Amino acid sequence: LLFHGKKDNLVPFGRAAHHYCKKKEIGHLILEGSRTIARKLRKQGATATLVKAPKGSHDWASIPYSKTDIISDFLYRTIIKKETYPKRITLKNPL
Repeated sequence: LLFHGKKDNLVPFGRAAHHYCKKKEIGHLILEGSRTIARKLRKQGATATLVKAPKGSHDWASIPYSKTDIISDFLYRTIIKKETYPKRITLKNPL
């Protein structure tokens, strides 16, 4: 279960350079964000749900603390009941 704001300017939503640095800049490092991680997990047969906020920034990283209903439902349905869970959940107004 991954949570990510699509407007995060520090950690890419997909795959991109750290802080979106150019290749020759000091600190250039490719990071894989939640979308990329979720896709890789699914390819390996794991259950992976990406909860995203189209307008969410890096500050959105604390949102999971207020979304315990989604976390509890995910854990109950995937671990206890062995059910499938949606691949994506979009929160339009996360706060």
